[in-house]
Amino acid sequence: MPRKIGFSLWYGNKSKKELIEQMHSLGFDYVEISLDYPWPYDEYEFSNIIKLTKTIGLEISFHGPWRDIRLASPIDEIAYSSRKVVKKIVDNISKFEPKYFNIHLISEEITFDNKVRDKIISRAKETIRFLEELSEEYSIAITVENNPHGHFSFPTYFTQVGLNSIRFCLDIAHAIVAYYNAGETSYTPLGVISDWINALGKEKIHVIHVHDIVKKNDTYANHYYFGLGFLNLHEISKLICSKTNAKYILLETFRKNRNHQFKVLKENEVIEIIRKNCMLGRSKGEIGLNIRDR
Repeated sequence: MPRKIGFSLWYGNKSKKELIEQMHSLGFDYVEISLDYPWPYDEYEFSNIIKLTKTIGLEISFHGPWRDIRLASPIDEIAYSSRKVVKKIVDNISKFEPKYFNIHLISEEITFDNKVRDKIISRAKETIRFLEELSEEYSIAITVENNPHGHFSFPTYFTQVGLNSIRFCLDIAHAIVAYYNAGETSYTPLGVISDWINALGKEKIHVIHVHDIVKKNDTYANHYYFGLGFLNLHEISKLICSKTNAKYILLETFRKNRNHQFKVLKENEVIEIIRKNCMLGRSKGEIGLNIRDR
C-alpha cells in the first residue's frame, strides 16, 4: 500500500525555509507541523510557513498542542477549556486541508482509587465523541497518540475507551519507554510494538512516529537520533510495514548525544532503511522527520 514519509516542523526550528527545502530535496512527502505556542497564533510567520510548504509541493499535517491541553482531565473546567482551544485551532487550520490532525489524551492526575481512574476514562470517552464531531464537521482525519508515561501510555487504556471512528497514531518509542520505565523490561522492543498492534488492530493505526531510545541510569528517554540508542530501525520498519496499514511514517528525532561518542544515522540513511524494509520506491519516499535542534 502507498505510504507517506514526512518530517516534523515546529516554531523553534532554526532556518525553517532552508530546512523545508532540504527535507523536500531528500524525498520527504509531507510535513507534520507542531502547533506549539505561538503557532498558529503568530499568523504572519505561520501563514508564511504554510505557503512555502504548499508552494514547494509538500503535503501538510498537524500535531495539536499538548503542553497546556488536558483533554482527559476529570476537572470539568480544565477539560472543557481544552476542548474549546482544540476546536478553535482545528477551525483555524482546516482551510489548509491537512492530511491528519494528531492529538494526545492527557490527564496529570494520580490514580489513588478507582473513582479517579473511572472519571478519567469517562472523560476520555467524551473526548473521543468530541473529536469525532470535529472530524466530521471539518472533514479532517483526526488521530490520537499514545503517551510516553501516565494515563493513555498503555494499550489497555485505549481498549477501555474505544476509539470509534477516530484513528490512531502509534508512537513506537513512547510505547517502549512506557513499558520499560514501568518495569516491563521482559518485553523486547518488537514485543511491545506487537502488543499495541494486536490490541488496536492493523486497520486502526493511521500514523506511526519513529525515534530512538537511550537508557540513562535507570530511566529510558526517547526522541533521540537513530544510532544513539538501542532500537533496530531495520527490524522495526519491517514489523510496522508488514503488520499495520499505517499510511504515514514520521521520524520524530530531535535529541543528539553532544559528546559524539556514537555515529548518528543521517537522514538519507534512515530514509533508505525504511524504503528498503517497507518496499518503497526511490522516487519520493513516504516518510516524515522531526528535527528540532536545527
